[in-house]
Order: sequence, then C-alpha cells, then structure tokens
Amino acid sequence: ILKPDVTFFGDNVPKDRVDMCMADVNSADAVLVIGSTLSVYSAFRFVQHAARLEKPIAVVNLGETRSERSGHPVLKINMKCDEAMVICDGLLK
Repeated sequence: ILKPDVTFFGDNVPKDRVDMCMADVNSADAVLVIGSTLSVYSAFRFVQHAARLEKPIAVVNLGETRSERSGHPVLKINMKCDEAMVICDGLLK
C-alpha cells in the first residue's frame, strides 16, 4: 500500500512525530493554537501537556474549543485566523 507522508483522520500519529512535538512543547515558552477546535486527541494532547507544564496557552479560533471545555487556563481569541494573523504581523513590525 502506497500512502503519502500525512496522517489521515482516524489514523494514529507516528510515535516519533508525537515525541518530537512533545519535546517542542517542553522547550517552548508558550503554545499557540491557530484554527483548531482541538476536537481530536492527536492535537489536544499537546495543549494538555503544556497545561501540565504550566505554560501559557493561547487559542485563535471562532467558537468554543476543547481547551475551554477542559478547564485548562487558556487565552481564547475568538476571531478569524487570517484577521488575527494580520494583527499579529502588525504588532511584530
């Protein structure tokens, strides 16, 4: 079977990729989630890990996400991702 190097919905994320992302969270100052409801565990596990490490977490997404329902302390920015990124770009210049 020939498959591209992506993880399809319902597939398991390769362990080495998860380990690499966990290491990135360990070394990060904060975690920023852009455009995800975090409904699937494959993404939400990194927010959980950051929360355990007491790292700041911000989520840019329209509507509620799994992070708010989980009770983790999260800065929620309820706006379209492209609009938020334009604002961030302006602040960084």
